[in-house]
Order: sequence, then C-alpha cells, then structure tokens
Amino acid sequence: MASDGTIAYGLHSSIPWGSATLGKLFNVFMQSVSTLLGVLMVCLGGIWVLQGLNIAFLEGSFMAGDPQWALYGAILALVGIGQAVWSARRRN
Repeated sequence: MASDGTIAYGLHSSIPWGSATLGKLFNVFMQSVSTLLGVLMVCLGGIWVLQGLNIAFLEGSFMAGDPQWALYGAILALVGIGQAVWSARRRN
C-alpha cells in the first residue's frame, strides 16, 4: 500500500483503497451476473417451449410434445426477461 492510501497495480495505475470503490465493483459484477442469469433463463425457457410444442430436440425427451413444459418454459422466459430488464436498469 502506498503512503497516500492507494494500492499500486503495475507501474502507472492505482486503485483507491476504500469500501466505496469495492462496493461499486461488487455492484457492477453482481449486476452483470444478474443480467446473464436472466438471459440464461430466457434461453432455457425457449428450449422448454420448443420441446413442449414438439418443435425441437425430439429424440427421446420426456418433455417432447407435453404442453405443460411449453407453459413452464413461457413462464421461465417471462421471469428471465423481467430479471434481465430489472438488473440492466438498476443503478450502480
């Protein structure tokens, strides 16, 4: 740690040591994780809808042709959209 309260990384950069900076980095990281989780939920929900409607991935799946899984997939996709939009619009 340098005498001015910063931690040096490399020759020319330093990050001020303090909870405000670390808190902001944590918030940015968690916002990214939350957004990616929402996108993953949308993708998984889309796959479930396609399987439930007997459109894709038909080889031996217990979900193929079962409308219950299409409903579950649509609900998961909607929740994923809400998660992604909420976390992307959240202030840091």
